[in-house]
Amino acid sequence: MILSDGAVVAEGQWTCKYRHLPWLLLLAINFPAIPVLAQSLVCPPRGAYPMPMLSISARQTMEQQLTNVQRQVASDPTNPEHLIWLGRRLAYLGRYHDAIEVFSIGYQLHPLDARFLRHRGHRWITLRCLDSAVSDLRKAAALVRRQADMTEPDGIPNDRNIPTSTLKSNIWYHLGLALYLKRDDKAALQAWKQCLRVSRNNDMFVATANWYHLTLLRLGRHRTASRFLAKVDPGMDLMENHDYLEILRLYQLSTSQEDVMKAFRSREGLSTASFGYGLGCYLLHRGQKEAAREVFKSILDTSPWGSFGFMAAEYELIRWDEAPHLRLTR
Repeated sequence: MILSDGAVVAEGQWTCKYRHLPWLLLLAINFPAIPVLAQSLVCPPRGAYPMPMLSISARQTMEQQLTNVQRQVASDPTNPEHLIWLGRRLAYLGRYHDAIEVFSIGYQLHPLDARFLRHRGHRWITLRCLDSAVSDLRKAAALVRRQADMTEPDGIPNDRNIPTSTLKSNIWYHLGLALYLKRDDKAALQAWKQCLRVSRNNDMFVATANWYHLTLLRLGRHRTASRFLAKVDPGMDLMENHDYLEILRLYQLSTSQEDVMKAFRSREGLSTASFGYGLGCYLLHRGQKEAAREVFKSILDTSPWGSFGFMAAEYELIRWDEAPHLRLTR
């Protein structure tokens, strides 16, 4: 069956508005047999990708949070807040296909709630299903065009426990990323511009500024990139996106290869991917392709599979035809 939003599900699963509810209740109590979207046949199937790298304590916490929201869904299965958090909690544990299923159900129940498309679009990106991501995120942008923006609560809060993004900024940010990964750079640039317009704080601004600047460079708009870079305050107060500011500072300071490689070797975890991809692009910009290649390969060896820096490095190597085993993730 093809739903109105283009998702494909088992025949008879949703033959009327509430026929899905028994299945949803089974999901809420962690029933193991969850159907797979047909699109997973062209994107990585379940079990074909690494799980998130979590400490034992972090995994236990996230599993308890998932259990809590499953109980909420079981008692109130059409509540949009519960469905959003069920999908998010599943995704944090690497259950991306399950999360997409939940967001699809939520969208069918609440077709005017752009949050379901925003989060489903994010997880399509995680699975490298970029066309599906772009489609969802463009629909989400259209839905919120005339709506007031809203702060999005963080599933994994920063040290100050202050959310840094909004629904609109996240829609445009993820749309820009999907288009960037597809190398539709002109369209990506427009998405980043929209994201800059709705970035309410330094953290959201600097994250978007990094990708906007990289896209300008890929388009060969070096003067525009330089003018934009001059507007970035190197001393801005940040809560979490320090890596992105450090990437922009590489260009502001014309940092040497020796110094940037030293900074890269000190990174670990997610920072290896986010700072590392920006560093690789900086080296490419300086004509140092061999060094950039080594940085991108190092990211794939040491960084989380679901991080945006990992994906971007992966696609750079695919473009150079140096990662043929990754072609299935296109």
